[in-house]
Amino acid sequence: MIRHTIYRLMLGLVGACGIKAESPPAAAKPAAADRNAPPSGERTEANTTPDNGAASVDNATPSSADEETRSEQNGLGTVANAPPDVKGFDCFFRVTEQAKELASSGYGFAVRYVPLDSSKPNLTREEIEAILDAGLALMIVQEGAGFKDQKPTRQLGAFNGTNASKYARELGYPPKAMLWVDVEAVEDGTAQDVFEYVSAWASAVSPLYTPGLYVGEDIKLSDEQLSRLPIEHFWRAGADHHEVPSGRGFQLIEHGHSQVAGLTVDDDLTQDDKDGGSVLWLQPRGWKAPTS
Repeated sequence: MIRHTIYRLMLGLVGACGIKAESPPAAAKPAAADRNAPPSGERTEANTTPDNGAASVDNATPSSADEETRSEQNGLGTVANAPPDVKGFDCFFRVTEQAKELASSGYGFAVRYVPLDSSKPNLTREEIEAILDAGLALMIVQEGAGFKDQKPTRQLGAFNGTNASKYARELGYPPKAMLWVDVEAVEDGTAQDVFEYVSAWASAVSPLYTPGLYVGEDIKLSDEQLSRLPIEHFWRAGADHHEVPSGRGFQLIEHGHSQVAGLTVDDDLTQDDKDGGSVLWLQPRGWKAPTS
């Protein structure tokens, strides 16, 4: 994954998407992380019924059933388990104009970014529709927080996760689809700090979405710590050598870069992990895996 530092330098090229983020709480005490399990089952449309008693992301958050109805009304598509061996890409830049060319180049899905706050907008509703209209499936990842000058904390994880869920919801992204957290290049903070950050992030996201972790370089977490996270979906960075959790493996593999349609994109490949788990994405009606 191209590092978030490059993103901050070049993001001015992409414009604003008009989503308003909440300000960080001054001294709010975050809720404790739990182990809300993501859905599992056959590789068909995902179950979008919320667990009984699931908390809202914030006081104004609709239920998952409401979100599913809105998604269907908007005609975005369905949430489904991804088959293995589908090539996709992730990139920081909007692909509204290039989506069809990317699809014709053999890609079957895109992974695109929502920001940490509204000063760094990225994915838009127009782009989502262009991606799906091109025949690509879609997943969303939140920009990496960058732990060089700030320490990962439980409070920050809860705040960033709440914002990620809010941005995705306002874009019409349907419930139970994957929402990824990008963690890499941790310079400030301990492994326990990272563990608490990711746990709180996942707990903030899981009432509406299926949390997943991008296991980047220098994440500091051991395989044992990764296995205790309230997450069952893992995405391996190209240079990472973890086997998580406890030999479970990954559901998404990053492997190199490509120049396509005038863009530099990171190439990714889906696979089932050793427990038979797979990523959940938003796919357009009639989606078919690319044949080339």
